[in-house]
Amino acid sequence: MASAEPQVKDGRLRALAILSKRRSRGLPDALTMAEAGYPEVEGDGWGRSAGAARIPKEIIAAFHREIARIIAPPDTTERTRLLPA
Repeated sequence: MASAEPQVKDGRLRALAILSKRRSRGLPDALTMAEAGYPEVEGDGWGRSAGAARIPKEIIAAFHREIARIIAPPDTTERTRLLPA
C-alpha cells in the first residue's frame, strides 16, 4: 500500500476498498471490503487494482460484480484459505 498511497492522495489513483477489517490510517477514506458491500471478503495482505481516478461509476460497478462472481465459488474460498499468511 505504501507505493499506492501517494498516488491516491494526489488523485492519480482511487482506492476502492481495502482487505483489512479496519480502515487504513494512511488512506482513511478507502472503504473496507465489508463497507463496500462484501462482508465475506477479508485478508491480512492486500491486493490492488489500479485505474484512472475518474473511472465512470458504471465501470467500477461492473468491476465489483465481476470480482464478486470470481470469488463466490466455495472452491475459491478454500484455495485462498490454504495460501500462506
